[in-house]
Amino acid sequence: MEAYILIAIIELVDGTKMPDMPIEMYQSYEACIEQARPPGGYKHIDKIGADWEVHKQDHAEIRDIDKVYLTCDGPIEVMHPEWEKI
Repeated sequence: MEAYILIAIIELVDGTKMPDMPIEMYQSYEACIEQARPPGGYKHIDKIGADWEVHKQDHAEIRDIDKVYLTCDGPIEVMHPEWEKI
């Protein structure tokens, strides 16, 4: 089964690029890219921002997020969930 992964690319204000962050998998490129573009992408960016604020408090981090890019990677081969039972 093929899938596409929605990925966040995050850059902090000091220019540091965080490791690519996989967000969710989709069965088609069209479904994935729909979530990467506005308005679908806003919910992912808002969640990343909220999670980063919690991370900052928990780890004494002072840097803010400067940019978040959303993109899709794939296709990749994934096993069908029912196959894992075998």
